[in-house]
Amino acid sequence: QRQMCIRDRLESIHWSRLIFGAIYGIMLAMALYNLIIGIFVRDSAYILYACQVTFFCFFIMSINGDGRYYLWSDYAEFNKYAIQAFGVLYVFFIILFPWYLLKLGKYLPKAKYLFYFLGTIELFFAACVLFLPYDTSMRIAVAISALFSPILLLTGLYLVYRRVPVAGIYTCLLYTSPSPR
Repeated sequence: QRQMCIRDRLESIHWSRLIFGAIYGIMLAMALYNLIIGIFVRDSAYILYACQVTFFCFFIMSINGDGRYYLWSDYAEFNKYAIQAFGVLYVFFIILFPWYLLKLGKYLPKAKYLFYFLGTIELFFAACVLFLPYDTSMRIAVAISALFSPILLLTGLYLVYRRVPVAGIYTCLLYTSPSPR
């Protein structure tokens, strides 16, 4: 009976590793594809999206331990900050991406200061991650996400109202995707 449980558990781990490997591969292929497009068409939105996808991939790797096991196993000290660091960088690119994709400088010029403020908060938090205990930094991250999410949603909805190209798609995809905000 016990041997059967161990075998089932090993098979479950095997399939889990295969599925996560496929997810990581797809995400990194998406990031590389968008990076190449961004370089060739000289559009910052593609490059920012590639960064966002890459940092989200590393964030997920940090959460489930794959990053520690496969990528930075020799850097145990880094692992203490990996979840927070990749989470902060992921959110930073979430803030930058709509600015370039939706051309907020053109359609919503006063939002420039709001997005500068949000980016500054996120960068300040990125620096603080190195000094704060894990539980404190995660509470702050949740609070920042609670602040950012409605701002990004309202910005997207307003731009949909103003009939800005791709605003509807962006807003719909941003708030139906299963990613941490």
